[in-house]
Amino acid sequence: MIKKLLAAAIIVCLLSSCATMNYKYQTVRIISHEPATVIIDSDTLTFDGGRHNKVKTVELEWTEENRDVIFVRGACVDKVKLFPDMKYTTLYVSDVYISNNRQQYIKRRHRSRLKEYAESNYKKGVTNLRAGLPWINFFNSAYERQDRRSKGGFIGISLGLDYFYADNSFINFSGAVITNFPVLVPAPFDAVGRFDMMTSTYGSVSNNHLLDNNNRFSIGYGISFGRDTWKTAWYPDHYDTGKEYSEQESVFRKSNSLGLIIPLYYYGRRSFYMGLIYRPIFLQFADRTRFKYRNTTHWKYQHTISFEFGWRIRLAK
Repeated sequence: MIKKLLAAAIIVCLLSSCATMNYKYQTVRIISHEPATVIIDSDTLTFDGGRHNKVKTVELEWTEENRDVIFVRGACVDKVKLFPDMKYTTLYVSDVYISNNRQQYIKRRHRSRLKEYAESNYKKGVTNLRAGLPWINFFNSAYERQDRRSKGGFIGISLGLDYFYADNSFINFSGAVITNFPVLVPAPFDAVGRFDMMTSTYGSVSNNHLLDNNNRFSIGYGISFGRDTWKTAWYPDHYDTGKEYSEQESVFRKSNSLGLIIPLYYYGRRSFYMGLIYRPIFLQFADRTRFKYRNTTHWKYQHTISFEFGWRIRLAK
């Protein structure tokens, strides 16, 4: 009795297996967000990249042989095999390949979108608004015939406009305010002894070029004109009974300056960017009401260096 039941079970399994392998059709569903052509046997499917033409289904007569599904896009040709046991199959078409691996497709599709977004931002006619924070600043300042002084600090804000007059080349118009505030964030602080507070408000025009094929780095050169202030104050130590700084008067200096600007930027995949802005200053127009010197225009080297991060907002094209 047991032998008969075992034989019957084997026969049922064999019959069900044969029935499974001998279905009449193979159904293939193809998803493509890209303009492409897919060839399966005598069927040719064309995708134009539109949102209403991205999914197509084809039914093929079942065969014991493997089938080649050929993908063509421009000069790119790729193929994937359909096996006889694949009754229902979904194929994903990306920018340069075809696959039945959905996770791989999603990752490549995401990278492809980022690449398209980046490339579209650096074409001729594109205009971008920049909103930046030059948060770390270094000053090398000199005023009239006084000593030179170097200070570093934090906090700044900038606003700019990029116009691409050619692919991968753009003109930037920017305005910024930078300071050497001693604290990383706007907050009260205690100062003892001499304290130099430096601020520069400037505008600039620069010509910039992207350096690599991935549109990650750019360098520029241009001119800048600024209004600079430098205040020196002496703050007493409240724990020092001598109060050696209490009788010192504050000195407030103002001047205009003319120089160059050399920005170096790194661009993220989306709108984020960060950069280093070097601003050498060669000509100073001092405030003639503050000092007795007749000639208030001097050839005097100064510079500011700022580390900036910010975001770009696309305005046109």
